[in-house]
This record gives sequence, C-alpha cells and structure tokens, in this order.
Amino acid sequence: MKGLNLLKYTLPGEQPINLILSEKERGKLFLGNLDCLINQQILETNNINCILSICTEEKIIVGPKYQQIYLDIHDNMNSQISKVFERSYLFIENALKSQQNVLIHCAAGISRSATLVLAYLMKTYQYTLEQALRFLKQKRPYVRPNPGFLLQLLDYENMLHGCITSILGPELTPFDIQRDPQYKPQPKVELRKSLPLKQVSGPSPVARVERKTHTEKLTRVSQSISTFQPKAFKS
Repeated sequence: MKGLNLLKYTLPGEQPINLILSEKERGKLFLGNLDCLINQQILETNNINCILSICTEEKIIVGPKYQQIYLDIHDNMNSQISKVFERSYLFIENALKSQQNVLIHCAAGISRSATLVLAYLMKTYQYTLEQALRFLKQKRPYVRPNPGFLLQLLDYENMLHGCITSILGPELTPFDIQRDPQYKPQPKVELRKSLPLKQVSGPSPVARVERKTHTEKLTRVSQSISTFQPKAFKS
C-alpha cells in the first residue's frame, strides 16, 4: 500500500489488512493487524465503519467516528477465546447486515483475530474448521491460530455439526494437533473454488453418528490443553 509508513506490526511480505468477504447488499469483512489503527489512513481507504479489537499489546481507541469493541484476550494457548465467539459473531453479523464495513484485528492479524473470523465463517456458512481455514488462507495466507485456539475451534465444529471431519495438515497449520489414536476422520471435503460460500454443504447425516465419541475425545483433549506441547510437522 503506497503512502503507508511505520508499519510496526506488519512483517516484510505481509499486508496490514486483507479483504475476506464482500457479498452483494452486505458490508465487507476485513482481517488485519494493529497497524490499521496506528495508521488510520488504512481505515479510511477501506471505508471501515466498525472495528473489533482483540488485543492486549496496545489499546488504541479510534474515536466516535467508528463503532469499536475491545476484547481482552491474550495470544496464548490457554486463553479461552471461545467464550467470545458469540459476541464477536453478533458484532460482525449485525454490522454486515447493516452494510457496514468491519475490521477484525489483533496485534499481527494472525492468531486471535483469525480465530474469530474462522468461528464466524464456520457458523455463518456451515463450514468445518478445515474448510474455513482453506478459505481464509486464500485471503490472508499467513494466518496461524495457536494450538489452543485450534482445539477450541475443533470443539466448536463438534458443537455446530455434531462431529469433527476436519483434517488439519501441514498446509493449513504448522502445529501437530494431537488426536485420539482411534479417531478416524471422514474423507476430506475440499472448499469449492466457485462461491457463493453458502452453497457449501454441511456434514452428512452419517457423520453425526460419531457424536458421543468425538465429544468425549474433545473433552479429554481440552482437559490436557495446559500440558499440550505443540510440535512442527516434519518437512
């Protein structure tokens, strides 16, 4: 972006902001980092009206011109980000329905804010976590929710669909998310390249048979999250 200086939170080769959703007769959804608030030219250029800040590094209040909410969540794997899924969903959905442009940001636009956008995609379009990640990485390739957030999103998938079918390979996350050895995922569902997104189907009725098994599995995983040691996939 020309004319933008002092991008403190944007690494070389990255962008401070990316357009995620732009649907007819609705507002636009953007995902970005804290530079969007430090350099408000970014907000003006993208005609952003509403801001969801999920950030603890710097608290920047942009003023009465914008509708802004602040969620105080740290980017560590023990943070219970799922407790704000519903609040963030309502904020995003109400703004988009009112044809307002929305920015979701954290410090880097990689983990916390990406997790909230993933949860929004999963609930709005009946995506699995895998489908939501594939779509989001097309828009902002460097998104990388931490392992604790991924486990909470898998739990959310189970809550929304009654089972888990996602396969999180190294092309989607650098973390090896440990699973129950007896867990047998359903065949991979590829994200359709041609939108609209709302045509993506949910899980089949057969997949819902495993509800109890997956619920018990995620309960065990959630209980051990404090001692979970992520490891990178082997190249």
